[in-house]
Amino acid sequence: MDSFFKNAMKGVELIRRTTYSELRCRGYVLVVSNTEFFRKQQWAAARQSSGNPVGDRTRLFAAFETVIAQSGSGVNTRGNDKTLMDLAMAMKTAGMPMEQWGLPPPIMDKLYPPQMK
Repeated sequence: MDSFFKNAMKGVELIRRTTYSELRCRGYVLVVSNTEFFRKQQWAAARQSSGNPVGDRTRLFAAFETVIAQSGSGVNTRGNDKTLMDLAMAMKTAGMPMEQWGLPPPIMDKLYPPQMK
């Protein structure tokens, strides 16, 4: 039987970037830091799968503490402001268009400060 991690990642495209990873699954995209992804990968690899890939995936993705979710995906962005800001800055620096992500207004205001008139 597959490990919890292997089963949960069925149907998920993993794209590793310098400091973060994109998890692409049908209908949504999540971004997590590589550090957190590695910790959860180790945690999930040590557990036995339920045999249900969707259930295991839901449990794995719920275990992430800091996640930036694509707008309209039905998944909520979560995490404290500092870690969200660090992750969002890494994404912006990599050239990702930040408007398509479900970031809270205070984070967006820091990423794109209003121009002084």
